[in-house]
Amino acid sequence: VTAEYCPTGRYTTAMAPIFGTNKELLFGGMQSYPNYACDTWIFNGDNYTWTELFPKHQPGARSCHAMSEVIGQNRILLFGGKHGEQINDTWFFDYNNQDWYLANTSINPPKRDLPMISPLDNDTILLFGGVEISNENDYGDTWLYNITEGKWNLKYPSAYFNPPRRHWGGMGAYYAEHAVVLFGGVQGDNQVTVLGDTWIYGASLYNGSGEYVSAPYDTGGS
Repeated sequence: VTAEYCPTGRYTTAMAPIFGTNKELLFGGMQSYPNYACDTWIFNGDNYTWTELFPKHQPGARSCHAMSEVIGQNRILLFGGKHGEQINDTWFFDYNNQDWYLANTSINPPKRDLPMISPLDNDTILLFGGVEISNENDYGDTWLYNITEGKWNLKYPSAYFNPPRRHWGGMGAYYAEHAVVLFGGVQGDNQVTVLGDTWIYGASLYNGSGEYVSAPYDTGGS
């Protein structure tokens, strides 16, 4: 696809689909160090065009952040990232109002960048892992954002059914099953260990929702 008008080149940006539309939202990223972007763009899948938005409010410039659609709503959740230092704020983009607003959360996951995030169901966003570079520490925690309550909750899955610490992995949702699949990632500040494991959260078919299972092993696959 060749677009005459599009975002400038960048990396470690984030995109997420806008539920119920054929559009994707893009925010921020690293243009060239230390130039962090703070622009908001929409890609229209109907005509393959980009449109830059100029909302009244918006998150600060950043890269390595995470974004997720909100199932059943025309909103996008953005969490964390970094601008020199790590960030742990939570923002929502409202497509209907074409504006960002900062979530009023009393408790947030610790500062991090490169976490994995996905909708779990129409009232829950799941966040896992990420890295806090100043401490060279990969996180292995699971946080659930409750849309109705407007707050983050730290989840304590059983130690056996928990993915190892990591960042920069892939994560996607199975809407009908209210489940999330996690694959791969890396451990360590210099990416010394590359992971190739698969985990499923909320797989009620196997061990009940609210836990992880390791696939194919815990699911009986091959």
